[in-house]
Amino acid sequence: MTRAAFERQFNSRTMAYHPEYRSDDRPVLVIFGGAADSPTGHLLTVALVNQLARAHRRIAVIGDLDRPLRCADHFGFGTLEAATIGLARAINPFIDATTSRRGPDGEPLLTIGVAADADIRLGCNGWRAFIGDGVNVDPRPTSGLGAALASCLGAAAAFHRLIGRDEMPTGSFSLWEHGRPSTADGPELLGPVNVGRVLQVGVGAVGCALDYWLGFFSFIGKWVIVDGDFIEVSNLNRQLLFLASDAGFPDCRRANKVETAVRRLDGCASASPRWYGDDETVVGATYDLVLPLANERGVRPALQSRAQTILLHATTTPNWKAIAHRHVAGHDDCIVCRLPEEEAAVFTCSTAPVGIERPMDASLPFLSAIAGLLLLGDLVRLQHGRLLERASNFSSVDLSTPVPFVRELTWTCRDACRVRMPAAARIRRTAGTRFAQLDGDAMVSRETD
Repeated sequence: MTRAAFERQFNSRTMAYHPEYRSDDRPVLVIFGGAADSPTGHLLTVALVNQLARAHRRIAVIGDLDRPLRCADHFGFGTLEAATIGLARAINPFIDATTSRRGPDGEPLLTIGVAADADIRLGCNGWRAFIGDGVNVDPRPTSGLGAALASCLGAAAAFHRLIGRDEMPTGSFSLWEHGRPSTADGPELLGPVNVGRVLQVGVGAVGCALDYWLGFFSFIGKWVIVDGDFIEVSNLNRQLLFLASDAGFPDCRRANKVETAVRRLDGCASASPRWYGDDETVVGATYDLVLPLANERGVRPALQSRAQTILLHATTTPNWKAIAHRHVAGHDDCIVCRLPEEEAAVFTCSTAPVGIERPMDASLPFLSAIAGLLLLGDLVRLQHGRLLERASNFSSVDLSTPVPFVRELTWTCRDACRVRMPAAARIRRTAGTRFAQLDGDAMVSRETD
């Protein structure tokens, strides 16, 4: 593959999402402050560069990076310098990525400080990302959640600056409140994420982001990941666990998505490199939680038909939104009513045949990243027994401006819904699973006994 072909494919989904997108030769400067030398500060810095490298032509990281990497090392780089500059070059072999004790000559597109003064200074504490003068990085493990959110907001601000929007976010933003401006904090992490036996279907943009964040916090339990797809260069603009070499550059040998993701997670999950439904062992197994993170081949109706107590997932939209979805039986709607698989016939031109309109699979790195992070937050809520505290089952983070706007809604099934299994049969089927007691109909049954 030539450089021109690689760059055309690498940028294709970004341009499909935002047709006015153009690369800018001005560098994004990331300034690593000494107060960020902690596992949390390294997480913030590495995750920020990961997202920036998928949308920007030039990146410079300023500071003393010659030190061992103190956060999870998904790609085996070993040092902070390799996990930032080396990572950027592994994502895009043609990026101009450098490091020094001072910035390059010329005007930067934007300077982003990690616990350091800059155009936008990032910090974190607990579930909260802080942006503004004097903010710092709290080193507690729980603050990794706020660090992850800060990296998404920093990457979003850089992209907005790239397309001519100069507004900068400031203040406190809470992942516990799904990213809205808030000082609300969530519970301390209780060690690794543990939500029992999990079936994750799909390692696309959101699934890849979820696995990326999980890798920083670790997880236990039986976790099975299913996806039959292979990595393409066009995936690299938004799929945080994958590198150019995974997409077959330069040797044209593409890797399977799920096998690559599981390898980057140090084998903490089991890989099923086939489409859901093709492996009877996977379909026939019992799970405590299902994550439907794919949207093709009829997978959503198939997973709804399993009659699980809980389905959790996240999506991105063509209009700058990342959305967290909750489906708890007896409380919320089903996934098919929420996201019906309706394909409408359309005329592509006056003389073309009638076809099926399918939206292009396009997103931006920080949208995929924040969607996966919202889902991780809901997994932690579930682990702490707090998933049902909120009445809403739909949380939308709008990043069409640098300051996120969060909207909460409560969806219900359509009157004509025939997808959800009758309550009595569902309760019998899920008996013995970890979260069966959260089924709203089971709760009513216990109260009336």
